[in-house]
Amino acid sequence: IEDNYEECLRNEWTLEDYHRRVANFVVKNNILRESPETLELIVWKWIMREFFDRGSNSLESMGYLKFLPNYNTLIDPEILFRFEPIIKLGLDEEESKRFATYLIDQFRLYKAIEFPEAVDPLDDFFAPNNRLGGFCRVSPGTGARTQKGHTILAWKPSEHYINSRYDFIKKISDRKGLSYDREKILEVLDILYEIFANQDSPLTHKVKHSMTPNHGLVQRLDYKLFKVVPGIGNEEIKHYKCNRCYNTTTINVSGVCPTYNCTGTLGEIDLEEKLRDNHYRDIYSNLKLEKMDVSEHTAQLTSEYAAEVQGKFVKGDINVLSCSTTFELGVDVGEL
Repeated sequence: IEDNYEECLRNEWTLEDYHRRVANFVVKNNILRESPETLELIVWKWIMREFFDRGSNSLESMGYLKFLPNYNTLIDPEILFRFEPIIKLGLDEEESKRFATYLIDQFRLYKAIEFPEAVDPLDDFFAPNNRLGGFCRVSPGTGARTQKGHTILAWKPSEHYINSRYDFIKKISDRKGLSYDREKILEVLDILYEIFANQDSPLTHKVKHSMTPNHGLVQRLDYKLFKVVPGIGNEEIKHYKCNRCYNTTTINVSGVCPTYNCTGTLGEIDLEEKLRDNHYRDIYSNLKLEKMDVSEHTAQLTSEYAAEVQGKFVKGDINVLSCSTTFELGVDVGEL
C-alpha cells in the first residue's frame, strides 16, 4: 500500500486489484513455493481475514489501510445520502455519507458478505469465526434453525431488545434533540433496510439475495463494492477516539460513539502519534522480510546429526531451531 500510494488512490483499488499486487509481491520475493492456483487461494484468504478483522492489531486498526464502499461504482449514489430517514435525523452532507458507510459496514462487521469464488468462509483458516453471515429484516422467532456454518441476523431487533443499529440511531436522535422513541426507531430501521432490499436502490447490483426456509429473504453485499485505500498520510481518513470507552473509529456522526451501549463523545486524534510506540506497528513497518529455514534440535537426535544441525545453524543455512532453552548442550541461548 505504501509503495503504491498514489496508484492505489488514483485507480481506486478493488480487493481484486489488491490481491493481484500482493500475489505479485509474494512471487517476486519467493515467499511461497506453491502452484499459481494454490497461491491465489492463500493470498485471498490473507486479504479476506484482514477485511473482516476488527482486532487491535489488524492493518486497518493500525491505520495502514482502510476498506471503504466505493460509491463511484454505483449509479446515483447520492440517493443513499438523501434517504428520507437520514435527512430527518438532521445530518449534513458529510455526516449523511458517514452514516450510509456505517450501515454498509454493518454487513462487513457481521460477515454478511458474498466471498470471492475461490474462498470458503467456513475454512478453518478463519476460525473461530469461520461462518457466513447474512441479514434478514426481522427475526423469525425462537426455534427457527439456521443453516450450519451460517449466522443470520435480524436488521430490526426483536420485541423488548435493541441492537447496535437501534442503539446508534437512538444516540444520534438524542444528540440532535429529536429523542426518538422505540416505535420511531423501528420505523427508521425498516425504511433504512430498503437501501439494501429495494430493487431501485443504487446498491441493487451489489446486493446478493437468497431465500432460506426459516429466515426468508437473506441479504449479503458483494465484496466488489469495497475499495482499498491507504491510511497513513491520507487526509481523507480521519480517526476519532471516544472519551468514554476509548475505542477508535473513522465513523463520526455528530460526535456519537458507534460502539454499542456507549454514550461517549468522539474527538479527533492523531493515530500516528497514538501508535508511535506500538509493538506490532513497529514490526509491520520495520521487520526485515526473511525466509525461515527451520530444523528440530532435541536430545533424541544422534550425535552426528545434531552436530550437522549445529554446523548449519552457525553458518546460517538454518536460522530457526526448535529446541529447549539450554540448546540441549547447556548453552545460554540468551547470550547466543
